[in-house]
Amino acid sequence: MLCVPGNIVGNGRYRHVRLAANKWLETVINQVKTNLDEFLYLVVQRLYPIRC
Repeated sequence: MLCVPGNIVGNGRYRHVRLAANKWLETVINQVKTNLDEFLYLVVQRLYPIRC
């Protein structure tokens, strides 16, 4: 878990977090996204269809 400064922005029910501009933070978040994508790809490959 990382503790980084950011703001919750948006209007209505659509909200998102806007993080501070930081090259190191961008690199870390991109690596986390890449690792998560690879993990999910491996999990989906092991799923088997349900037979009715």
